[in-house]
Amino acid sequence: MVNEQIISKGVYGFSQISDFISVKNYIFMHRGEKICLAIRFSNDTDYVFDSMAFYVIQLDALGKVIGKTRVEYTDMRFKPGTTYTQNRGIIVENQCVDFKIQFCEAYSSYYRYVVKNRRVVVYYDRKKAESLKPREWQPAAAPDFTVKKKEYNKSKLSLLAVILTLLIVAGFNIYYLYSLYADTLPDKKEESAGQTATIDAADTEENLCFGVEYAEI
Repeated sequence: MVNEQIISKGVYGFSQISDFISVKNYIFMHRGEKICLAIRFSNDTDYVFDSMAFYVIQLDALGKVIGKTRVEYTDMRFKPGTTYTQNRGIIVENQCVDFKIQFCEAYSSYYRYVVKNRRVVVYYDRKKAESLKPREWQPAAAPDFTVKKKEYNKSKLSLLAVILTLLIVAGFNIYYLYSLYADTLPDKKEESAGQTATIDAADTEENLCFGVEYAEI
């Protein structure tokens, strides 16, 4: 069993990015012949982080940089409002008495949070999304929508075709019935001509004279 002895512990004193992952406190300890650093992180966001990567910038008693170590934590399930500490610790130089944390990135599902110029930029990692859930990337929704739209157009055109066909058939039936009964209908022009001739023949001299006498009165 490895003997562990606490060297120092304290609260992280450097400025940090707000509303992201922050450093709460730390412990320097001897683990066998090595010095390890255990850091307690806090999730100040509304997201569950699966992994994160950061640099530990090691400082000596004069504040001079004596080392820089990249650290990656995976399979975290770092929930909002909770803290996280990696029990195995981070091995540092024997002269390291203080440190700074420089965040690189963190993953929440397939969203990548990258720290640039003290700002957090969010990226959508398409490759990771495809590797985690490849079925979600099969184009299912768009073809269904297109098919429904085509079916709607076909049904509308079919209805219009049926209406036009009925109108054409009705027109032919009316014309056919008219042609059948056209010969049996009386000729209005001939009747009018006969009536005119009858009236002219019926005009006598007496009637004409009566008309003249009526005019003189």
